Amino acid sequence: MRRYWISIVFSVFIIVGLGTYYVYGAVVDFPEYKILKVSGDVNEGSKISVQGNFSNGGGNQLLIATSEGGEYPNRRSIISQLFSGSRSWMNDQIDIRQMLNDHRSFMRGKGTISSFYKDDEWIIYADAVLNNALGVKPEIVLSIDSLNQTTGAVKHFETIVDDSLGYSYIYVEDVQLIGEQVHMLINQRSKGNLNGAAVEYHDYVVDMNNGTLINKERLVLGDNTKDNVELFDRSILNAIHSAPSDHAVLIVTDEQKRVNDYMGIIDQHLYSYAYKTGVLTDMSDNLKSAGIDDNGELRLDGNVLSILNYEEDSIKLSHYNIETEKMENEIISLTDKQLDADTIIMGTTKNNKLYILYYKSDIPKVAVLDATNGAILYTGQVVYEGEPSESKWTMNYGGRLYMQIAD
Repeated sequence: MRRYWISIVFSVFIIVGLGTYYVYGAVVDFPEYKILKVSGDVNEGSKISVQGNFSNGGGNQLLIATSEGGEYPNRRSIISQLFSGSRSWMNDQIDIRQMLNDHRSFMRGKGTISSFYKDDEWIIYADAVLNNALGVKPEIVLSIDSLNQTTGAVKHFETIVDDSLGYSYIYVEDVQLIGEQVHMLINQRSKGNLNGAAVEYHDYVVDMNNGTLINKERLVLGDNTKDNVELFDRSILNAIHSAPSDHAVLIVTDEQKRVNDYMGIIDQHLYSYAYKTGVLTDMSDNLKSAGIDDNGELRLDGNVLSILNYEEDSIKLSHYNIETEKMENEIISLTDKQLDADTIIMGTTKNNKLYILYYKSDIPKVAVLDATNGAILYTGQVVYEGEPSESKWTMNYGGRLYMQIAD
C-alpha cells in the first residue's frame, strides 16, 4: 500500500508543478525577445546569450535572450527548476559534458572541474584531501584515478604526503600529465591565514603507474612582510579546463589592508609556471615593456595568454606567448566610435573570437570579431518580437547586462 501512496503523492506533485507553470504563464504577460542579426554570418551569433532584467513597474524578471528567442528562468515549471540544476556547473563545460556522456561509470562521484585532465589516450581525475583529525598525524591524501580510453583500463592510487606544517586549506587548481608523471598544482594555506598569508602553491608529481610521489615543488609567491599589505591570488588555467597545457599562470596582488572599507591595489605580478622544468617566471616586466600595464581579463589557450581590457569607451585585446616570451598577432584596439556604440558594457574571448556587448540608443547590441586580426564577423541586437504596445514590460537599463558564450 505504501508504494501506491508514494505514486499518488508524486503524481499530485507533477500536476501541481505543471499547473503552476501554465497558470503563471497565462496571468503574467512576458515579452519575447531575441538576438537578431544585423550583419555578418548568423552562425557566429548562435552561441551568444545576453542576460538582463526586465520590469513592469513592480517587479523584475531575469531574461536570457539568444538568437533562438528569450527565456525567463522564473517561468520554468517547478519540476524543471528542481531537476535542471543537477551538476549544471559540470554540464556547462563542453569537455566535462563529453566525458559524462562517454564514460558515466568512471565519472561517477567526481565533481571538481579543476581536477580533470584529458588527452587522446588518458582521462585523469586527481584530488587532494586533508586528514588532520584529532589524534591523527596530519597528512595530505592525494587520490588519482586514471582511465585509458583505448583499453578501458582503470587505475586508482592514493598517495600520502606528510603535513608537518598543519595546513588548514588545500585546493587542486590544475592537473597535467607530462610523460608518465601526473602533476597536481595545489593551493595551500596555513591555519588561520586563508587571505593575506604568503601565497603558496605546491606541484606534487606522482608516477601514474604506481602512485609513487616522485617530487614536490613549493612555489611561494609575493612578499607578505610588507606593512599594512595583504596578498590575494588566483590561478589562470587553460580555457578548456581538462586540456593539456605546459604552463599554469598565477596572479598575485598586493592590496592595502582594509581601512574604512577601502582596499587599494599596490602592486600586481603575473607568473608562469612550467610543469616540465619547474621554472617559475615573473612575466610582469615583459608585459609592461610590451605596453600592457593592466592585466584585465586573462585567458589561457595552450601557451598563449590573452589579455582583454575594456572601458565604457574602448576595448583592447593582446596575446602573449608564454613559451617564446613575445607578443603574438596584432593588438586589437577599438573605440566606442569605431564600434558605433554609446557605451561598451563588456567583452570576452573564446575560440579565437572576441565577443563585445554594448549599447546603442538604449538597445543592447553584440559584435563578434576575429581575435587574430580584428575583422568583424557578426553584429546583432536584442529586439522585441511583436508590437511594443502589446506589452507593458520594459527593459531595466539601470540593471547590469551580462553576456555568455556557449561551448
